[in-house]
Amino acid sequence: MYRKIPRARLYILVFVFLLSACGELPKRNAADSSYATGSINTESRDEIRFQVVMMAAAMLGTPYKWGGMHPDEGFDCSGLVHYSYLQAGVELPRTSLQQYKYSRSVRLSNLKPGDLLFFELNQQAVSHVGIYLGNNRFVHAPKTGKDVMITSLDNEFWRQRLVSAGRVI
Repeated sequence: MYRKIPRARLYILVFVFLLSACGELPKRNAADSSYATGSINTESRDEIRFQVVMMAAAMLGTPYKWGGMHPDEGFDCSGLVHYSYLQAGVELPRTSLQQYKYSRSVRLSNLKPGDLLFFELNQQAVSHVGIYLGNNRFVHAPKTGKDVMITSLDNEFWRQRLVSAGRVI
């Protein structure tokens, strides 16, 4: 069935696809030492983070689906992160807890767009993840019945449940 794409989302998608036409980054997995050792130059890291943020933002309005990892089926929180990074050439672990363990801790005062924010929900140490966009905002797939959305870290619910921030690249 045809689903109408909101105009703003369409513009973001077109922009992302135009960017991707300029070149493709090689696929990397979590075990790739160049990511772990930091041998990627700053310009490349910034480009990857930009692509991650643009891809995640392009998924705004996609329905939440537990276990979802693709826009055609919907996303859960870690599925959105996994997909957004994969589209930028970086393969991450699948679950929020695995992503938390894989990422390097970063102070909130040093957050960069593309960093991951980890939250405690339902008395589980790390059970939710979002992608930091900048300006104290993050994109995430919150829960059943909600779509991928942008939320402020000033929101009391999320601020109280923030466990940590992590950097992948």
